[in-house]
Amino acid sequence: MRQGRGPRDYDCWGLVVGALKMAGHTVPFDPVEASESPLAVKALFAQHLRKDEWVASEAVDGAVVFFPSFSQAIHAGVMIEGRLLQTRRQFGATWQPLSAFPYSRMEFARWGK
Repeated sequence: MRQGRGPRDYDCWGLVVGALKMAGHTVPFDPVEASESPLAVKALFAQHLRKDEWVASEAVDGAVVFFPSFSQAIHAGVMIEGRLLQTRRQFGATWQPLSAFPYSRMEFARWGK
């Protein structure tokens, strides 16, 4: 398993994919599985976000949270049991209500494929 994809070490997208799998939700494409190159992964992820398999959503279980927006995502988390699960290298994983989350700009989408 590549770094950031668990089970001992997760980056934000790895945590989203892993949590959705464990919770039984539809799992989106993971560009890290498609390439070893960080630049290629970034390009694949940008292409992936532009595809129409994503459906805008409210903050419901299984929704992926994109920061600061879906089309310009630089960070992601996932709604699980009404709370936001996310991870940052400097803080580690957190699972908290949206009202406690430090970001003011975020958009929600569900993988519709």
